[in-house]
Amino acid sequence: MKKPKEILVYCVMFSLLVQYADSVTCYSCHDCDDGYQSQPTVECLAGCFKETNTPVGERTSIHRRCAARPGNKCDHASGTTGEYYQCVCTSDYCNAGNTAKAHLALICVTMTFVYSYMLL
Repeated sequence: MKKPKEILVYCVMFSLLVQYADSVTCYSCHDCDDGYQSQPTVECLAGCFKETNTPVGERTSIHRRCAARPGNKCDHASGTTGEYYQCVCTSDYCNAGNTAKAHLALICVTMTFVYSYMLL
């Protein structure tokens, strides 16, 4: 029989991995500024998406919309042509500002805690 601590750890891990069928509310705009509070919102099934593109010598463009696939991660690329960020996340209004990165960091810290707890 499993110990209560083991059951709790499995429950926490499962709750972090489960994708809910409910929709999330996301900001939606094309080539908008970072003043996202005044942007329209949409209901999305998979999650939210934010893309920031800063070509060298040009202004930054930001796009917010529904994500094609669920996830909580950010990608970054930079080079001689500029910088490019892309984030997907699965909580309400998470494609505002840099909160997608904060959600990813929270998940990583939680998983590290759970993993180290399992080793005890």
